[in-house]
Amino acid sequence: MRNRIIAVVVLVVLVFLLVNLVTCIARGIGGSQGQAASESATAASGSSLVSTVNDQASQQAATIVPADQGVEDPWVPGGRFTTGDAELDQMVKDFCDSNSRDDLNAADNAFNVYCGAVWAEFVEREDNQYPTGPTWDITYAKQGLSGNGVNCYEQVAVAEYILKYFGYTEAYAEPCFILRQSGEYGDHGLLYVTDMDGRKCLCDPAFGANGWMLDADVYTVKLMDVGQDPSEFTIANFEEVVPAPWM
Repeated sequence: MRNRIIAVVVLVVLVFLLVNLVTCIARGIGGSQGQAASESATAASGSSLVSTVNDQASQQAATIVPADQGVEDPWVPGGRFTTGDAELDQMVKDFCDSNSRDDLNAADNAFNVYCGAVWAEFVEREDNQYPTGPTWDITYAKQGLSGNGVNCYEQVAVAEYILKYFGYTEAYAEPCFILRQSGEYGDHGLLYVTDMDGRKCLCDPAFGANGWMLDADVYTVKLMDVGQDPSEFTIANFEEVVPAPWM
């Protein structure tokens, strides 16, 4: 009887030791796998971060203007700005510099200078009714900055380059057909822009300061194709793209 009791006790102890051994082995394996997974995730995260940084660096590099081109611009990477037209470069710089302040940031200065541009006297002329071609905005911006009054197309063309001067790289003046409260479409100029926080917006000069950075889809809009770059058509969900009636 006594021998049986001893045998049972020994068996229980052996079972207990075996269970502990298996548990320790399992924990060791699990810990190694967990550490490996964690290291793998960290490596993947690091790769993603490096990729993101590289993408941002590439995007920033794409906005940098060579030192022998454009004009000095304190608000953009590289310190140079160009519209692609030397005369307009200087006109934009002169207008922006004379209407901005060093103690304000780029966004605040952009807003103030934009307001100064769109509050100009509204004038319809024969040469500002029919924007045409891929560089229509350059032509209309030069007209708008000449001081002879502006219409909506000239307002948004000027505003496009004002915002680009202050670092809004994605800003496009667009001729549009906008749905009115009457149920009819009317032609109008709008500025589509991605703001500093990445939000898709539009600026409507018809409302002055109140038209600043509205939601990009606030209106029902048919984009007017006047021969501009189709890559500009991505900021808003346009109802459709239609040819300008004068094309």
